[in-house]
Amino acid sequence: MSRFLTSGRIALLELLVLYSSGAIPQTATKPVLSFVISHVVATVPTSSPSGSPLSIEAFESALSSLPSLHPGRSLFDDFLNQLFALRSFDDMYTRVECLDSILSNESRGTPGTGLGKEKARFARTSPVGQFIRRYAIEFKRLQFSDALILWQAFVALRHPQAERWQTRNPEAARSGKPEEPQHVGEGTAYRGSSNSSNLSQDIKVLVSIDEVEKLLECQVEWLQKSGVRLDEPIHTKLQEMVKEIATTPSLAYFISLVTTSLDIRIYAA
Repeated sequence: MSRFLTSGRIALLELLVLYSSGAIPQTATKPVLSFVISHVVATVPTSSPSGSPLSIEAFESALSSLPSLHPGRSLFDDFLNQLFALRSFDDMYTRVECLDSILSNESRGTPGTGLGKEKARFARTSPVGQFIRRYAIEFKRLQFSDALILWQAFVALRHPQAERWQTRNPEAARSGKPEEPQHVGEGTAYRGSSNSSNLSQDIKVLVSIDEVEKLLECQVEWLQKSGVRLDEPIHTKLQEMVKEIATTPSLAYFISLVTTSLDIRIYAA
């Protein structure tokens, strides 16, 4: 299990790269940055005792209603182009190597001047800048096998939108590289190959250790506020996630203790 990186965070980074390129209209700047900040800074929402990883549907909901610089398209269409531009694991690795180009040494960053001109840059000390820097560090720390699993999870995340992307970009879809290796999870997924029809179902949702810890923090806060036990499905799901972590977070023992204590009280009553 990755300490920080997930397929959803890869997609989030690609949205930041798209923003940095100047391909987002000024009217969409605030909604896009608000969406990014809500997932970069915020922990798991505390209004619910359960949380879910960032999905392609979340991006679609946030971006489909926003305008694009290209007539007849939405910002979500541009975002899909950005996602499917990563055609191989090598492309994802190259992206990480080039992340320094969208960071600025200035304290407030630079806004950019539009498509095809000066790119926007994020201040290194800003929340977004810190996210980008941590992304790069955590990616370089990954073992090769974990990096491949991360790539496979990213392919699975974007796969539900492959047909839409192919329909709107037939030339780009036909220009895919046939030599891309199957064992790194790409194959011909973006071209609608029958071999990848169940791609999203075959690969489990990738959850990072960072997200598991935030989920546990959310559960503890919810338990303290409500004073009730966790629902059995949520408790079971958390246990399954924690089992995949080499070092069990201390909060996991707290939740197990509280749940066990409540079970004893119910039985005694």
